[in-house]
Amino acid sequence: MDKSPSWQFPDKTSSVSANQEAYSVWKFLPLLPYPPHLPHPPPIPVNPPSLAQLLTGGNLTNATGATVNPDGTIHLVGVTPNLPTTAGTAIVSGTINTSGQTGGTVQVLGTQVGVVNGNINASGVNGGGTIRIGGEYRGQGNIPNASQAFVDASSVITADSLLNGNGGRVIIWADNTTQFFGTISARGGAQSGDGGFVEVSGKQFLTFQGDVNTTAANGNMGTLLLDPTTLTIIDAPAGKRIF
Repeated sequence: MDKSPSWQFPDKTSSVSANQEAYSVWKFLPLLPYPPHLPHPPPIPVNPPSLAQLLTGGNLTNATGATVNPDGTIHLVGVTPNLPTTAGTAIVSGTINTSGQTGGTVQVLGTQVGVVNGNINASGVNGGGTIRIGGEYRGQGNIPNASQAFVDASSVITADSLLNGNGGRVIIWADNTTQFFGTISARGGAQSGDGGFVEVSGKQFLTFQGDVNTTAANGNMGTLLLDPTTLTIIDAPAGKRIF
């Protein structure tokens, strides 16, 4: 039996299979001139995304353009730092959303990883999800570890439990250097549940100037792990809190 798809025409008198010759289609679809007494419809406006939007998933409002530097890196006008083109580099910019009843899983893996003006959301109504940037807990496990990890100050990473259940798990790891300036939230549910687990570590060097929230309205506070050989902690501005 021929199971190839077919199209049904308005008069229901003919159909054409996908594997028939093109002339068979035109046999049933005569070309008719546009009625001269009717006004032509207005043109449909087309707004193609800019190069900066294509490079960043179309959600980076601060970028107004893009240039290629002599060293091959891509610079987004209005945004820093440059986006490297080196093989093994993974950059998240824009929005990744795996939220739901239970938060999903996001992994950003490579030799050099970064989140630049990004919003990663793995929250769930009944429990936060898992976000791994650069590796697993303390660099263990089977996934590849980054050598360098970077999260800028405009980036937000969320693995909250929204109603019931525990906050999620967020890992930022690099075998060499991690620089963290962003915001992480892994809160417990509003009605029940404990705060989640967050690790921000560079095995050799860590710069930490960000905001981490693992609180729980009706449960135990979660955990923040900082585990480098050398740690630099910079005072947070007034109103900022680190848990």
